[in-house]
Amino acid sequence: MFLALIAAQSAWAAPEMIPETAMDEVGHTASDFTVDLREGGRFTLSEQKGKIVIISFWASWCTPCKKELPALSKLSEERKDLRFIAVNVDRERADAEKFLAALSSPVAPTLPIGFDNDAMALGGYSVTSMPTIFVIGKDGVTKYRKSGYSEERGFVEILAAADGKPIPTFDPPAPPAGAATPAAGAKKP
Repeated sequence: MFLALIAAQSAWAAPEMIPETAMDEVGHTASDFTVDLREGGRFTLSEQKGKIVIISFWASWCTPCKKELPALSKLSEERKDLRFIAVNVDRERADAEKFLAALSSPVAPTLPIGFDNDAMALGGYSVTSMPTIFVIGKDGVTKYRKSGYSEERGFVEILAAADGKPIPTFDPPAPPAGAATPAAGAKKP
């Protein structure tokens, strides 16, 4: 009886899960935000209307961000038709500065670094992991969202969304020809 009471109380006290559809910003007007820039000045999303904007949320404790930021920096140099902003979400700017100083290659001036130390920008985007990238269209509508970074895929999906092309899907690689599969190795009764 006691265990049943504990189980019932635990179930009642459990937090509600946020429905995945509530976190889907794609197809909706992007939340406006303003962040201070590392180079000085400020970046305000709503002032970018008429431009395609790539927003990357990152943190100093994020291991994939160590690879994503230099790659995003390079992309920002190659695709000057797009507007980029890399938004750091650390509470302390010093942590972000230390992280940036330790990168294998410096961040290009074409990739502005913004600081969201109070998580005001982050709060408008339902980000649950780092890095998370958003593609915002010229009309201010979120066109695509991607969490994580893969060196193999790079920014293929991001660029497809920015260019208005279909987003490619990545299926697991097919086994080599002649390779045994569970079905092929199974004995018939």
